[in-house]
Amino acid sequence: MEDLNLSNRSILILDEPISGLDFKNMKEFSNEMMRLKEDGKTIFIITHDPELVECCCDYFMFMENGKVKWHGGNSDENLKRIEKFFYQI
Repeated sequence: MEDLNLSNRSILILDEPISGLDFKNMKEFSNEMMRLKEDGKTIFIITHDPELVECCCDYFMFMENGKVKWHGGNSDENLKRIEKFFYQI
């Protein structure tokens, strides 16, 4: 993936950034997000894509009707919440 021109922004907000991408390109995008994180960027990703969440997200915020329902990091409890949301278990 080409180096993204981010205008030296420290915070990025991306809304459904991989819409229409195949799995290979989604993985490349995820790798780039991880690289940016390592460079000190804060990235908010708004998505309905469980593969993207699994690949590059380490903190989660679930909103419903404009209100934060829960938030937190990679705990077993939060990963179960995410799985339930995406897969309706």
